[in-house]
Amino acid sequence: MAGNLTLPINMLVNVSIDYQAKLLSRDAFNRLLIVGDTAPNGRATDSGIYTSLEGVKLDYGVEAAEYKIAEKYFAQNPRPRDVMIATVTALTDPLVSITEVATKTLGFYAFCFATEPASTAIQGLAEWAQSNNRMFMTVMTTDTEAVTTGNSLKDLGQYHYCITYHESYNTVGAVAGMGLDQRYDKRDGIKTLHLKSLTSVVSTDITQTQAADLKAAKINYYSDYGNPDNSLPIFANGHAGGGLFFDFVMGFDWLRNVIETNVFNGQRLRRLTPQTDKGMMMIKADIVKGLEEAVNAGLVAPGRWNGAAIGEIEKYDYLSTGYYVYNESIRDQPQVTREQRIAPPSTILAKGAGAIHDTDITLIPEA
Repeated sequence: MAGNLTLPINMLVNVSIDYQAKLLSRDAFNRLLIVGDTAPNGRATDSGIYTSLEGVKLDYGVEAAEYKIAEKYFAQNPRPRDVMIATVTALTDPLVSITEVATKTLGFYAFCFATEPASTAIQGLAEWAQSNNRMFMTVMTTDTEAVTTGNSLKDLGQYHYCITYHESYNTVGAVAGMGLDQRYDKRDGIKTLHLKSLTSVVSTDITQTQAADLKAAKINYYSDYGNPDNSLPIFANGHAGGGLFFDFVMGFDWLRNVIETNVFNGQRLRRLTPQTDKGMMMIKADIVKGLEEAVNAGLVAPGRWNGAAIGEIEKYDYLSTGYYVYNESIRDQPQVTREQRIAPPSTILAKGAGAIHDTDITLIPEA
């Protein structure tokens, strides 16, 4: 050997370790939370996630209200992936209960209670859901009470509730299992709740007058349509609150979360997002990535913009992509704001793809 001086072998073979940056994940939009007061048998924590009905059975038994709702939930086709169940001391005040649970976990989108909340509690729960971008789901077992409640809520500007009239409260599990089946990662994965079937749920008999009253109050129902000798039970009408539809409200909650997550993760992964036009283009690219997912899923589609003018878009302009992203010029940013490293605000116009629920057809015969 010539001596003790050697060259490192990584001059020839270099192995590097790439520690992937931990990124913010998207909220659990397909998950239902059931809030109850039955003490679980084997769980030490306040809440648990169950991937099968058997797991719920082991912890709660088949007589628990939580089990009966989960049974309807997991019976839907396609079968939901999982359900979260949280245990509170008592359900005497549902608003206190959901507030308590939310201080410990927000790993859910929709929530319901193991027993039917009083009609007097529903407005407060709808307000909580609106403030926290969650979906309150419930079933009311008296049609007149459901209509009264729906009429009192529908003009309050609250969108994050879904009320169904049915004779059995446990049906809330079936409605949630069917409604939360939104596949945002699939092409045309958005699903309207209208005209769908509920597995293991018996329809409720209602008159045409009852159906009209429920629809006007934005209350859903599950009833038979067609010839009495060959009828089909269907879910109508897929309402959420404020005159909007469930798939629309849930879809844009998902899109909001996707855009927030994309922009956060984009800035985290880049060494620097410069406070320049180039940096704003990077942020815009993160936003557009989420919007393209929404187009692919069938949530956003090309259409005419009927809102106020902004940027290059005037009222009634056609959005050929279904969306438009506008941000104020970074060159006009006040110095005091620039020194705080705050980006100019962005505004996103997004045209919902919508869905056809009712159809009028004129047939003109001629001999």
